[in-house]
Amino acid sequence: MATAQGVPITLALVVAAPLCWGVIAAKPPRIALLQLSEMRPVAPHHETFPLQSAYSRVKQKGSNMPETTLILLKPDCVSKKLVGEVIGRLEKAGYSIRGAKALQLEPEILREHYAHIADKPFFPDVEKFMSSGPVLALAIRGENVISGVRDLLGPTDSTKAAKGTIRGDFGVDMMVNVVHASDSLESAQAELKRFFSDGGLLD
Repeated sequence: MATAQGVPITLALVVAAPLCWGVIAAKPPRIALLQLSEMRPVAPHHETFPLQSAYSRVKQKGSNMPETTLILLKPDCVSKKLVGEVIGRLEKAGYSIRGAKALQLEPEILREHYAHIADKPFFPDVEKFMSSGPVLALAIRGENVISGVRDLLGPTDSTKAAKGTIRGDFGVDMMVNVVHASDSLESAQAELKRFFSDGGLLD
């Protein structure tokens, strides 16, 4: 058997091959990183999130379709003559009106509309307030209108709503809070059907 400095050549190749392969396999990634770093500094991992967020926003914007939501201008809004102010803020935000209807709400429709709280001890107060005067039902359309309108309104509890929001500027508490607005696409569809059952919505 041929030898190299007393070591069989076959054994030398068996031992040396993995070592050489490890060196060869390890170097390309290091070289690639150096080349990339010279061309464009490698950013820390957390700095990629703004790009990902921007991509998500662009993708979402491109896929947006106009929605329609239901808004009820409550008796306090009507009695305080805030209807024009509220509608003006909605239109300034870029939303349009598909339908409008003045209503005097009856107990039956209130129990249907507030079915999720109809068994609560405070519901009689809600029912009394919501039937204390006329309301104005509005069908409002626009991109992301459901979440956008709720941002304009502020939280349900007017005492926690920031100034500049509709409830923060004009609301009193969780019940006397100027406006009701649908909180999801499913709710909007059901509520629009409830209050505009006879049609009356513009295309």
